[in-house]
Amino acid sequence: MWTGAWAPGARLFATGSRDKQLRVWSFDPAAPACPAEPALSLSRLRAAVTAVAFAPVPLQGALALAVGFECGAVSLLRLEEGSAGELSAREVWDAGPLLRHAAAVRAIRWLASADALHMATCSSDHALRVFRVER
Repeated sequence: MWTGAWAPGARLFATGSRDKQLRVWSFDPAAPACPAEPALSLSRLRAAVTAVAFAPVPLQGALALAVGFECGAVSLLRLEEGSAGELSAREVWDAGPLLRHAAAVRAIRWLASADALHMATCSSDHALRVFRVER
């Protein structure tokens, strides 16, 4: 694993790894050990996952997870829980070829303001990108 981040409320933890997998683990704070299987596993992504960060507040009623890749790409996933408790993910935004970094994304951080979220990404290309995400 190369990266990990807690979701607001500390019930979910996302991990990213060199094998192009993103996993989201569900935790019960009262349980003595972590689960053996992730609540969500996305494999064969476009590149190794080098950075993950949950938005500090819900985005349109759901958890938002930013994902940075070794190839410089950045995407935003919407995570939702189904009626049976299963977790699903849907990509709702991608930085696109003109906004991507030229090297691996190393860090993602969020800032919440009254009307929007700001997502900052840092890369091995020595660049900082700040994206405004409407709530």
